[in-house]
Amino acid sequence: MITATHRVLSTALATALTLVALVLISPAVADAPDASADGCTWDDQWTRALSDLGEDPKHWTVRRIPNLSGTIDDRYDPPVGIVDPTIDCELVDSVVRHEWMHLQQVRKYGDVPAWGDHEEIVADCGSWILGADATPYRDRMAESRGVACTGPELAEALALIEFTPSHEAKRQQ
Repeated sequence: MITATHRVLSTALATALTLVALVLISPAVADAPDASADGCTWDDQWTRALSDLGEDPKHWTVRRIPNLSGTIDDRYDPPVGIVDPTIDCELVDSVVRHEWMHLQQVRKYGDVPAWGDHEEIVADCGSWILGADATPYRDRMAESRGVACTGPELAEALALIEFTPSHEAKRQQ
């Protein structure tokens, strides 16, 4: 004999199972595009920045980098730009531009570590010239020495922006 209590419990169980099924079938929240209140989406920022710089997306990757927003891997030819997927959408453009400057350093000189501390400020000065909003190395320099980018740093950043391997090959012939 089915009582009213059994019917209530059966309905509750069916509802709970339906909710569990919906949660398991629905895409994970982490897979949803990162959209901020102003409509910023991570993938759109990524694609636009690479396009603005004329970069081939196959020479870039998105992967977790502990304690960094971006980096480059110059063990490959051509070197690869890497951006951490956990950075805020509003920072993607700036990080891509900053890492692109590091790629230009490698493309032109072959070795970023040889630059020492100078590599970061030149990359930030260049990313600023290219329109980056977030330039933490420039901000620190402005605070510590009173000027964000010196004339020589800006000149080197401009030379890197203008550098293309095909132009360099023609000049050496």
